[in-house]
Amino acid sequence: MANLTGTLFMDQSGQLNAFSDAFDNLRASAPGPADSLTRITDIMDLMRRERDTRNPS
Repeated sequence: MANLTGTLFMDQSGQLNAFSDAFDNLRASAPGPADSLTRITDIMDLMRRERDTRNPS
């Protein structure tokens, strides 16, 4: 597991930052809002297809 020790600070825009490579790497790997919305849309599409397969019209 990565070492999560470091100094946290908030910049002028209100974003939480850290003096730690581990925190920087976690933030860089986190999905952005567009990626999250795409993932939610994909899951909803899969659920609809599953429903339609089980209950054909």
